[in-house]
Amino acid sequence: MLQLVDVSLKYGRVLALKEVTLEFREGITVVLGANGSGKTTLLLTSAGLLRPTSGKVLLDGKDLFSLGRKVRKEFGLLFQNPRDQLIGQTVYEDVSLGPRQLGIDGVEEVMRRLGIWELRDRSPLQLSQGQASLVALAGVLSYNPNYVLLDEPSSSLDYRSLNLLVDVLAELKGRGKVVVVATQDTEFASWVADRVVLLDEGKVKGMGDPSLLEDPDLLVSVGVRPRCLDRR
Repeated sequence: MLQLVDVSLKYGRVLALKEVTLEFREGITVVLGANGSGKTTLLLTSAGLLRPTSGKVLLDGKDLFSLGRKVRKEFGLLFQNPRDQLIGQTVYEDVSLGPRQLGIDGVEEVMRRLGIWELRDRSPLQLSQGQASLVALAGVLSYNPNYVLLDEPSSSLDYRSLNLLVDVLAELKGRGKVVVVATQDTEFASWVADRVVLLDEGKVKGMGDPSLLEDPDLLVSVGVRPRCLDRR
């Protein structure tokens, strides 16, 4: 179990997270918020890549930042811009980087599951944004982390790939993984969420089951567009 307890984080004078207390457990937690609400900062802090200014991040009751580098393999993080994490000369090389370091196999299986095996010899520089997102996701899943943190994973996917992502998330849930998805997409959230967290200006403004997605006034209040709201 992953917990944030009274976590605040500052970038200079900007308070990006404000006394956030959350618990991430098995299943899929969707964090909804507008641009600048703190979603990315929340994921980076939860994965141990940013140290909070105050408060604690706990992994199974232990301070995450006291556990050392060995705990990194427990986390898989998909960046908002997937190209930021593609560093291999070929797609296959990129996806296999983590498993090779950990001495595990299964790269081909993950790539086939995500429909990118045919791209294995292509340079990451030759990928569309949607393809880059799937390749980065394959790199995250290839070493079988227990905590999967995804930043806007649906934003660049076409309908077919989006349905594939939904199926993959369901499989992760079925295997007992802890999945945290940050998004602005309420439609996508309604397809996958077991729990919903509403984040606004670094503060948790609501949390609960997916019925929160049916409250348009609440969603609008945190800058998120409800599913059936016409543009005004």
